[in-house]
Amino acid sequence: MLLFSLFLLSSRGFIASAFVVNPSLKTLSFFNLNHHAVAGTDQSLYARGTTAVFASSIPIETELVETEQSMMNVAALRNDCRDHLLMIEQQEAKRDSFDKNKSLFEGLGVGAAMGVLAGGIAYIQGQSIEKALQEFAVFAVAVGGSIGYNNYSGGRVFVMTEAAAINRLRVDYIEGLLRGGDMAMVARTKNLKFEDGRYQPTNGVVGCIDWQLRNLNKSEAKKKYGKYPYHAHFKNMLVDEGVRRQGIGSKLLNAAEKYLRSKTDIELMTL
Repeated sequence: MLLFSLFLLSSRGFIASAFVVNPSLKTLSFFNLNHHAVAGTDQSLYARGTTAVFASSIPIETELVETEQSMMNVAALRNDCRDHLLMIEQQEAKRDSFDKNKSLFEGLGVGAAMGVLAGGIAYIQGQSIEKALQEFAVFAVAVGGSIGYNNYSGGRVFVMTEAAAINRLRVDYIEGLLRGGDMAMVARTKNLKFEDGRYQPTNGVVGCIDWQLRNLNKSEAKKKYGKYPYHAHFKNMLVDEGVRRQGIGSKLLNAAEKYLRSKTDIELMTL
């Protein structure tokens, strides 16, 4: 028997609950954790819910994330469907949107304002007018010139290198997958023109779910996550906003459950 735990938020607070599924996958009983049945049976583990589920309007396939490229697709999805190339393209477009001459004079203006402030402070502190003018000149010329040149040369907007953009995605979004501590399943479409090509940077990935296998060691003393048996803990699930309310989340959960049943000996799935 496989137990699936779930924490629900209600008007009375958090309700700890669990799904108990028989191995044949034909029946489902929904229990709270004090073992009183609160619902009947159903053929789908994820059929119950407060949100209606509709048939997907695009063909969706699910697959296990196994390669680094597929991990980068997950990172792009989590980054609002932007891969490293699109990130750089957007930064370059923002940089090029600024007028160079206007940016130059804005930089000089910043330096002049700082010079006036520095010179004024020097004069108020009792220094001579000559010294105050020197302070003004240093900031107006050195700081203003530096900022102005930086703006004119396109440095007003930072544009990452390709290596830096890839590293940003890796560190911010898929570090657990790259380390091997997490596993993931994705939902993808082969129609890359769908939603005006929004999913081209993700190679068609429109949703993902990841989990971590915990307490593999049977020894009670070496368990890191409470007294739970060997189990899978679902950490994150995302379906892009453009394709939500079409049953993709349910499809991901069911695909992950099927994989875990066939490939592992877990006794529990937790959220």
